Amino acid sequence: MRKGFASILIVLGMIAIFIVVYLLGKPGSKIRPAYDQSSPNQVLKPFPSPSVQPIFEPLSSNAVWLTSNLVWDIQNSSLSPNEIQSLQNTFRQVGTIDTQQRNSYYDIKSGNINGDWGGFDAIEKPKPPETFQTTGILTFITHKVQGVWKVSKPGDANFCDYIKALPDNFANYKSYFIGCK
Repeated sequence: MRKGFASILIVLGMIAIFIVVYLLGKPGSKIRPAYDQSSPNQVLKPFPSPSVQPIFEPLSSNAVWLTSNLVWDIQNSSLSPNEIQSLQNTFRQVGTIDTQQRNSYYDIKSGNINGDWGGFDAIEKPKPPETFQTTGILTFITHKVQGVWKVSKPGDANFCDYIKALPDNFANYKSYFIGCK
């Protein structure tokens, strides 16, 4: 029974191929091959170039450059202006992040504060925007000690200590940085 069914499928497939080939060669056919038959030197029809669309949204008018390659662009924060200013000052102390070879910067777009702990994610963006796609996200962990925010990023000596000390509601960071167990 299966051999008979398979034979029928093969015959139907061959008939479909024959019909397509016949229609390709028929004058006035709406179906056209991917090459221009009138020009023997042209193998493929040129495809129109797609328009280049920026893959990142532009910085908002409220964006604050913290360093030459780190920008704070968090919108609609529930934090007080003083707390935002304190966090921005802390991020200014991060120092230079190696982006010079790629001519890029990090855009802090989101963050989560819970008590004295915070997690912030920054997307690497190119300068100018059309030059390359993002290489990833840089995570910052913040901790308020005696009323002063401290910040750590992957590669810093205290980063794993910060990851280990995060409260349970930051489990996504703990599970992502498994090397810090």
